[in-house]
Amino acid sequence: MVMFAQDNGLSLRQNYNREAPRLTTQVGRYAHAKQYKRMRTAIKTLRTRVGRILTQKIKDKNKLYAPHAPEVECISKGKARNPYEFGVKVTLATTLKEGLVVGMRSMPANPYQATRWKRKSSR
Repeated sequence: MVMFAQDNGLSLRQNYNREAPRLTTQVGRYAHAKQYKRMRTAIKTLRTRVGRILTQKIKDKNKLYAPHAPEVECISKGKARNPYEFGVKVTLATTLKEGLVVGMRSMPANPYQATRWKRKSSR
């Protein structure tokens, strides 16, 4: 985040070069040891440190998930083991026999909007 702030010309009051990586490793260790209270406190301190640069709420739309790739979106998968995936939905068109890629298209925005992809049936 410090490099992100420097690239965008933001001046920080404090430098978190050492503190943010240390807190992220602590969060991983606390989660592995099933020490969830300590993990939550480390996440809270990390959020307050990073929140001085980037402020986002849980219910906000158009979140920035990766500062190095702003086009990345959160895609809900509906699975228990990994319910979310971060990236951009892509469609491919291939030939039937050889499997050669004929066309490719990126699908930004919400790929699961029913009104956008399905035709309405007329009765």
